[in-house]
Formats: sequence, structure tokens, C-alpha cells
Amino acid sequence: MRTRLLTPALSALLALGALAACEPGSTGPENAEEATARQGALVPLPLPQPIPLNHPWIGRQVRIRDFSGDHFDRCLGADALPAANVHLSAQLCLPSGLDSLQWFTVIGVVNTGFPIPRDAMAVGLQSIYNPGFCADVEWGTANGGELIQLYPCHGGSNQRFHLPLPATTTATNATGSILTKNSNYTMAFEAGAPDSRGTVKPVWQRLFSSSASFQQWTMQVR
Repeated sequence: MRTRLLTPALSALLALGALAACEPGSTGPENAEEATARQGALVPLPLPQPIPLNHPWIGRQVRIRDFSGDHFDRCLGADALPAANVHLSAQLCLPSGLDSLQWFTVIGVVNTGFPIPRDAMAVGLQSIYNPGFCADVEWGTANGGELIQLYPCHGGSNQRFHLPLPATTTATNATGSILTKNSNYTMAFEAGAPDSRGTVKPVWQRLFSSSASFQQWTMQVR
């Protein structure tokens, strides 16, 4: 019996097929996912989801009062109309109706990175007078001595803080330190030393000390 010879064209096609099967980009065990994707069956990874924030002050309006170390009642407020680099200070509390520069909305800040850092207690302080601006540690550094200012809200670590928390779920005030996330919570808001009535006390980021009276603030919530 005579062996049937393949035509030259068919032989060439078979040879090309064998070479393709050996190429690194061909379908094989090492790239099965690529093959599945080409078939339209690969399920995409789920997008990061917002952290369910569980903070008693989020969405509430707060005034932050400095009672400690000064016999005058002072509130954290802006030195001028909210704008970039306007500093915050401990100043005489204004009467109701004139005090919008001294009130903030506590906002939850969600990091959309993956994986999501689960720090649901870190919040922002958004100006009520102009919600485009938030409390911010100047320069974003943690050397100590940085002033606290207003800056366009961006949710970065120098705009996130741990606030004093209420003792009960129904309490509308709490006293304690305001710790800064950009310092990994080793630093806190600190008002200047006591001074005469009618002047203001600058507010800095300083190394936290549980015995520092000028780092004690009272949250008044409405």
C-alpha cells in the first residue's frame, strides 16, 4: 500500500499550528485566566466599598470649647472668613447667631484605597460657614508646632482626627484631647497659654500629654 503524502500547503499549516502551541502566549495551564477572559467568563474583582462608619458625632454640628488653663470661655474658630491657610485659634465664644465661624460639621472620611484602612473613628471637621474648607494640620508634617488651619477639604491624613467621645449614647458633650492622624495619634491640638480677654490663642499640633491642660477641649454638639 502506498502512503498518501500531504500536500505542501497542508504540511505548512500543520507546522505553523505546532509552533503556535509552543509559544509562551498560547493557551495553557499558566495563562488559563487569559483564556477565560477571552471567553467573557472572567468575573471582575469587586470595587472597594465604603467603610460603614460608626461614630457618634458624624453628621452632627459641633463647637469645640477650650475651658482648661484659661478662665475665659473660648471656642475654636477661624481668624478670618474661611479660605486656604486661614488659621484656627481659641477665641472668645461668639453669641448664638454670630458664631458660624466657630461651628464645624463632623464628617466621615472614607479612603477608597484597597485594602481599606478600617479607622472608623478618624473624622474631619468641616467649616459650617464654608463647607469647602476643613480643619487641617499645616504642611501635613508631624514635627510639632504646626499651626491648625483651614484648607480645602481633601480627606488626607492631616485632615483626620480622633475627637473626644461621649460617655453615653445620648450625651451631647465630651471632654478630652483632639488627636491627629498624620502624627499617628501621638500629637494633639494645643491652645496657647492663657492671656488677656479679647485676644486669641493660636492652636498648634503638639506632642500629646495627658497632663497638658491646654490640650483639653469640650465638644458641644447640636
